Amino acid sequence: MPNIEPIDPIIANVADQSIHADAQDSADFLEFLGVAGLGQAASGSHTRSDIEFDAHQIIIHRHKTSTGFAIPIFPQVRPLLERANVAYALADSANFFTLSTVAGCRLPGAD
Repeated sequence: MPNIEPIDPIIANVADQSIHADAQDSADFLEFLGVAGLGQAASGSHTRSDIEFDAHQIIIHRHKTSTGFAIPIFPQVRPLLERANVAYALADSANFFTLSTVAGCRLPGAD
C-alpha cells in the first residue's frame, strides 16, 4: 500500500498556489498518483465510469499496451475519489481529473 506521507508537503504546496486556477485540481491529481501508486499516463485519462465505487475498483487503461485491468479502491484513495466526485459533479464519460495542468506544467492544447 503506497504511503503518501512523504509527499504531503508537496501536495499542500501545489494546492496553495493561488496564482494557478487549477491548483486544487493539480493537488488532487498528485495525491491520486501518490495514494493509488499509478503513473501519470494511466491516471490522467480516467473517466467517471472507470471509478466503480459500488464494486470498490478502478478500471485502468494501460496506453502502452492497449490493455485494461482493475485495481481495488484502496482505503487511502476512497476519500479523495469521493471528494473529487462530489466537487466536480462529473458525467460518466468525463475525465475524472479535469485539470489543464499537472504538477504546475501546462498540458499541450490546454487553454
